Amino acid sequence: MTTSIKKILFITDLTQGSREVFNYAVSIAGAFEASITMLYVFDESPSSAGSNPAGSIISGLLGKEAHEQMRKEQEESARRVLIGKRTEMPIIRKALEKMSEDTKTNTPSTQSQIMIEDIIVTSGRVVDEILVTAKKTECDLIVMGHNDQGFLTQAMLGRRTAKQVFELAGVPVLLVPMEG
Repeated sequence: MTTSIKKILFITDLTQGSREVFNYAVSIAGAFEASITMLYVFDESPSSAGSNPAGSIISGLLGKEAHEQMRKEQEESARRVLIGKRTEMPIIRKALEKMSEDTKTNTPSTQSQIMIEDIIVTSGRVVDEILVTAKKTECDLIVMGHNDQGFLTQAMLGRRTAKQVFELAGVPVLLVPMEG
């Protein structure tokens, strides 16, 4: 059985660790003469009391009305943040372009020919967006980092996200450990 990798989907959270993961994607792309699509997802996962055990505890402590008011305030705050995220998308795209260019200039000449097919910045549920993009780009391999430390990194590249992508992708997934 011969493995043919022509399209790689690289998932990033723009941390320093993800730059190291990108180097793995570049190495594989160089070995297989594959192209890379870079993906960044703004996480818009719902955090309602129904799916959040802490929400039930807060509701019990504050009462239903106070908890509902707090939830509405959080939704409004999230809405304002998402509007801000829309304006950040071009900035994120430029950061990904720079990551790509920096890697090209700092790699051996055989790997500097790596083709970045596309840079995608989107928002939604991280796992869903990764799976949709993987299917849409018809990638042969997904390369992503994973980190078991910290609540914020868990949202984008944490254990749950990596596990779900690994289980549902339908294509091989390379999980590269990232430092804290």
